[in-house]
Amino acid sequence: MPQEFVEIVRKKAVKFAGDAPRNYDVIFLDPFYKDTSHKFLMQNLENILEEDGIIAFFHGNNLDIEKILENTNLKVVDNRKFGQSYLTLIKN
Repeated sequence: MPQEFVEIVRKKAVKFAGDAPRNYDVIFLDPFYKDTSHKFLMQNLENILEEDGIIAFFHGNNLDIEKILENTNLKVVDNRKFGQSYLTLIKN
């Protein structure tokens, strides 16, 4: 893939989502699993996710993903378990 189509950003997610310079097709999230305060982040990510874009969200088993997606148009399209970790794919 040509380099101009790929951008890797390592910043505090909430701050970046609020200030993002453009929209994205794919967003990977791998936060600390014990942090369960992702509702505000998902609301901001919804605003920077391209139409038909996807969020790959890695999390622990103590997270109520449906509650985090309340008041957004984001929907879970797949959820996979890997040991104690989960990968949830979310679309708008």
